[in-house]
Amino acid sequence: MDNNGVYQMGKPQFIRLVDVFFLAPLMVYTAVKYKQVPKSMRIAIFTSGVLTAFYNGRNYLLQRKIDKLKPLPGENKNIHYARMLN
Repeated sequence: MDNNGVYQMGKPQFIRLVDVFFLAPLMVYTAVKYKQVPKSMRIAIFTSGVLTAFYNGRNYLLQRKIDKLKPLPGENKNIHYARMLN
């Protein structure tokens, strides 16, 4: 629960960083290095690694931006998120 009494949904920021800097590179490395894995599987692993890095990196930066916003009087941060997307 945050300071406004709202339950936060989603991943903690630390987990997003683990995904970007550990999991995604490991997936890409595995896809490139291990030639005994079928090519279609390597392509799927590689693609998943790249998409994991972009998706979690983007969400990490977006969440940091949301956290820096100051709510207008009577608003909470969840409303800011909706305003940012519009």
